[in-house]
Amino acid sequence: SPKYGWGSVSAGDVGTVKSVESDSRMRVDFPGKNSNWLADPSEMELAPAGSGAFSVGARVRVKPSVSSPKYGWGSVSAGDVGTVKSVESDSRMR
Repeated sequence: SPKYGWGSVSAGDVGTVKSVESDSRMRVDFPGKNSNWLADPSEMELAPAGSGAFSVGARVRVKPSVSSPKYGWGSVSAGDVGTVKSVESDSRMR
């Protein structure tokens, strides 16, 4: 069992680290379960790419194989890394 308990989070759930506190404890958002779960970093691991749906806070970039994104490049260039700010009901990300 995790040092600070499971709460509504289950083994295998994928969340987004919201913050790291001065004592190294992490606050993790598990969408739909717990938005402020307390974690000991020694009990956490990075989720593999493609492990689930995109979520707010995720770091993303356009795949190298895409030459013309569906919604255009805007102010973004190939190779730029950004942070998902919102996910719309039609799955578009901002």
